Amino acid sequence: MVTFEYPYSECNHPAQIYKKVISGKKPDALYKVKDPEVRQFVEKCLATVSHRLSARELLNDPFLQIDDWISDLRPLDSYKDYDGLGLMLRQPRSNSSLVDEYSNYLGYEQENGMDCHSVEYDANEINLFNSQEDDHLENVDITIKGRRREDDNIFLRLRIADQEGLV
Repeated sequence: MVTFEYPYSECNHPAQIYKKVISGKKPDALYKVKDPEVRQFVEKCLATVSHRLSARELLNDPFLQIDDWISDLRPLDSYKDYDGLGLMLRQPRSNSSLVDEYSNYLGYEQENGMDCHSVEYDANEINLFNSQEDDHLENVDITIKGRRREDDNIFLRLRIADQEGLV
């Protein structure tokens, strides 16, 4: 994913991939990764079984943690200057990082959580669906979660689920 190449794309046959993997040879694309932190983390993931960390340890690796996150602790009414969005903001349901959310998805519990301030926007509060044609959307749960980072970038996650909770 880092190099936008398939691992072991230099191999022409599955048997070649198998030989490289069991002999401990890393994919050629790994040597194209210039960032030492990225490369070190990928190598941890590709280590031999006897040296490889568990999935939980890898998810808690400092490389995957958001270390530049600073909480925005302003009161909610201080957001009212953002084009009327102040009224839609509400307190987050959870203060977990993206990695922690993935860990929770896998059934892991957060041991020492990071304090992140997330902001949630619910589509039903904005009345996005006023059309008569959209009556079938009553059975659909649409949630948008957003996080603003220190560098003013915004990460949005859209979740659309039916009555049974299927996404």
